[in-house]
Amino acid sequence: MNHTKKIISNYNFNIFKTLGIYNYIKFLFYSILYFPKILYSKNLTPLCGIFDKLVINYKNEKFIIDIKKIDKEINETNTFGLIREIFVRNIHLKFFEIDSLINKNCIDLGANAGIFSLLAGKIFKKVVSIELQKKYKPVFENLMKENNLNNIHLLFGYVGDVADTQYLKVDEINKMKEENQRIDINLLVEKYFGNRLDLLKMNIEGGEFKLFEELDFSKIESISMEVHHHAGDVSIIKERLIKHNYEIITCDLDLEKTSINNKINHIFARKKESSVKFIPN
Repeated sequence: MNHTKKIISNYNFNIFKTLGIYNYIKFLFYSILYFPKILYSKNLTPLCGIFDKLVINYKNEKFIIDIKKIDKEINETNTFGLIREIFVRNIHLKFFEIDSLINKNCIDLGANAGIFSLLAGKIFKKVVSIELQKKYKPVFENLMKENNLNNIHLLFGYVGDVADTQYLKVDEINKMKEENQRIDINLLVEKYFGNRLDLLKMNIEGGEFKLFEELDFSKIESISMEVHHHAGDVSIIKERLIKHNYEIITCDLDLEKTSINNKINHIFARKKESSVKFIPN
């Protein structure tokens, strides 16, 4: 049921606004054409190759993303999937008032090819993006250049513990540790933002549990994070956020609010006295 709801969540007015009428029709056409494959795979992966380059719209801003070029350079096929997740499903900013984030500061932990950093670059005054895999450097930099963004700083390294990443084998983990420095998140915040970071976005494949053991919450106004249950108990994260005076929203894979720990995939948090606001209920 969760897979079906997640697929359906991609077919709404948001994707029409994001893609524009021509690309939306193309999206619907290929959805029908590839329906048996979508049904079999339980996701929209079969649609990942239908667009070469998109000019998409979000909150009155335009974003240029050369999907074919990015996928070819990094030897992956998920760029369109990331666009759907970040711009259509709005998985990182769904419950925040965008106006309360404008001209503030953001760290993007787990930047990948830079799709969220691209979005953040047109909302926030300054963005620091951290990525573990250096193969993303050329496509990340080209993406920002094509969109005339110069307020984004890309760093390579890891926070928390890369050993918690479930998609890497032991030898791959050891190689990553040799090639990348471990970044002290608290020193990073102090260096780039002083005493206050407005939004910490993280998708670090399980490293969030180790990170939460060392994070100085007094400097963090709001957090948007994905939770990876293989690496720890989500109740620990919830308890630490509440202890440090955060208002939290916990959601399942479909971004539906839930308080059931084993169903929580996303957590949105803001300090109760922060100028960063949630959308009113």
